[in-house]
Amino acid sequence: MRRDGQGGFTLIELMVVIAIIAVLIALLLPAVQSAREAARRMQCVNNLKQIGIALHNYHGALGAFPSAGIIAPMTNYWVCCATGPNLPTWPGHYRYSALVEIMPFTEQGNGFNAMNFNIPLYDVNGDDMPQNTTVYIVQIQSFLCPSDVRDHVLPDQAPSNYASCTGDGLPGGFGLPASYGNPDGPLYLNSRTTFANITDGTSNTALFGESIIGNNSNVNPLPNAPNPMEIMVTVTSDISTFSDTFVYHPLSDAECASPVGFFWQRQTNWIEGDYRHTLYDHYYPPNSTTYDCLRGPLHGWRTARSRHPGGVNSLFADGSVRFIKNSINVVTWRALGTCAGGEIVSSDSY
Repeated sequence: MRRDGQGGFTLIELMVVIAIIAVLIALLLPAVQSAREAARRMQCVNNLKQIGIALHNYHGALGAFPSAGIIAPMTNYWVCCATGPNLPTWPGHYRYSALVEIMPFTEQGNGFNAMNFNIPLYDVNGDDMPQNTTVYIVQIQSFLCPSDVRDHVLPDQAPSNYASCTGDGLPGGFGLPASYGNPDGPLYLNSRTTFANITDGTSNTALFGESIIGNNSNVNPLPNAPNPMEIMVTVTSDISTFSDTFVYHPLSDAECASPVGFFWQRQTNWIEGDYRHTLYDHYYPPNSTTYDCLRGPLHGWRTARSRHPGGVNSLFADGSVRFIKNSINVVTWRALGTCAGGEIVSSDSY
């Protein structure tokens, strides 16, 4: 015989059970997200280590590290690539990045062999040169950090989350900044840095750092939408043509804090070696709240950035990858960007 009042839950009991489940989910979800981010960060570390191995193998084979960008020996980065009867004349951008140069050492030899290095990346109008389009749009997964959301990426672009360290970004020889002219970092335009040149010590010299992809904004950033994750090119009356970028006009912190100009997509292609794509410096600390500020594509201030909480992964010349916190002292951070600055950096300072 059935006995009334047995075998069921009251409404209060049901609500208590639901509340307990909700609390458990609230406690568990952050732990799951943290575990996932830890796995993504480890994958990012592994990507940088693979780049480090390729850089060391490149050095072993050719006697020096690759340059952060190749500039043809003709006038600046405006080169004339093919002349003669029935041949076109192509002035354009000729900056192939360090990531291109190490392709044979990253199991991308077929892509490297398919590149035509006798022509620029794209012509003076900004159009891709058709001879290299096949390689230009190839996305190499090991050049991407799994933590990055990669917003605002154009469909015909193959970006990278990793960039070459050009130096501390401070004015150097000839009055030019470390990002152009006479750099003090290990990898810069037309560089040929060897282990012997890294007198600060390979464990104290950054080779590659992280960068986010896209502009990290779903709204028009100008004129009154300050977003410190943007990459910005200042425009003034004395910067009117691309050729002017080889005449140094100093930047100021005020310009970068109060942007006047227009915004570029960052890291839009791993093939190109300039500050909009695969170069960075140590002028500002990691994930700085100040805009990444450029004066043309070849000199400016652009720091390391990542989606990892609290800092960025950095590849050092000894092949190690270390997590650098956002709170690092800027003097120490700049010292890690130089290869022969003579700074004394203790292991407990970062």
